[in-house]
Amino acid sequence: EQYGGFSKFPDDELPDIYHSYYGLAALSLLGEEEVEPLCAELGIIAAAL
Repeated sequence: EQYGGFSKFPDDELPDIYHSYYGLAALSLLGEEEVEPLCAELGIIAAAL
């Protein structure tokens, strides 16, 4: 695909920022090694603190 990200439905043509953010946030909170750690209280990556 031309664009990366997640969408609500598999057949959606374009990803949306809402589902992309929450998908990456979930991966971060689950401890995926390739995803930056997330500060759950603020909703930003821990490196921004």
